[in-house]
Amino acid sequence: MDALQNIIKSIEKDTNEKINALKEKNDIECQKIISDAEAIAKKEYEKNEENITRKKEQIISQTETANVIFKNKSILEKKHKLIDKILNMSMTYFCNMDSEKYFIFFGKLINKNLPNEKFKLVVGSEDFSRIPNDFLNDNNLEIEYEKSDAFSHGFQIVSSKSIIDLSIKSIFADNKDLLRSIASNALNLGEIK
Repeated sequence: MDALQNIIKSIEKDTNEKINALKEKNDIECQKIISDAEAIAKKEYEKNEENITRKKEQIISQTETANVIFKNKSILEKKHKLIDKILNMSMTYFCNMDSEKYFIFFGKLINKNLPNEKFKLVVGSEDFSRIPNDFLNDNNLEIEYEKSDAFSHGFQIVSSKSIIDLSIKSIFADNKDLLRSIASNALNLGEIK
């Protein structure tokens, strides 16, 4: 039986050597797989970290841009409110200015826009009571005056062909952009759009 035991021991030894060799080979392959997986995971982590950093920078940049836009919009809104307030104050000042200067201004404006036909002059409700007796008399025109309930200051020239609106509100509305620009420049606010 010694021979049989020697054969079994030899088979056992050979099997153990093969098992150990396979185990070693398996361990090396497992280490390589783990190492490759760690390398891939590290690359993915770095890629994701770069994407997160880029996204973070993009969000910060967008936020900064939005803040600048909001700030500029707020400033622009304040400028518009200031300009509107100035235009309203100017309109009020103009409506309450010295009657002589006021009617000289409108006399020139009306003369510039006189139609080549018979017309009537519709007068703002506030101006009707203070219109001078000699208003537009230098033209030797027979002018029919009518009081308006639609507007308080200024005039409308009404003929069969047209209505020329020279009311204060209309004058200011028609020249709003020019007046805004003038007010903006006078206040050194920069361009108003």
